[in-house]
Amino acid sequence: MSEIHLVVDMQNGFMPEKCRHIIPTVIKLIECFLETGKLVEFTKFINTADSNYVKLIHWSSLIHEPETSIIDELQPYIHNIFDKPYYSRFAHFKLS
Repeated sequence: MSEIHLVVDMQNGFMPEKCRHIIPTVIKLIECFLETGKLVEFTKFINTADSNYVKLIHWSSLIHEPETSIIDELQPYIHNIFDKPYYSRFAHFKLS
């Protein structure tokens, strides 16, 4: 099995200004993986109006663009994005 760098939920809605300092490090990791021919894949959390997040805790963020978009700095590196309506990185999908 190949190694993969999975970039999890690096979206506008999850990236407050105080966290933006991590972006250069994430880019370096992505570039290291790409230079060695390894895969880089992205996940994107998408909340829905009928989700338990909305129903139970009244959290209605990350339903629409631009909150759901991967941050601009990472756009050039996107090959595949796994959309997911749950806050987990592995449930309900397989990488092949």
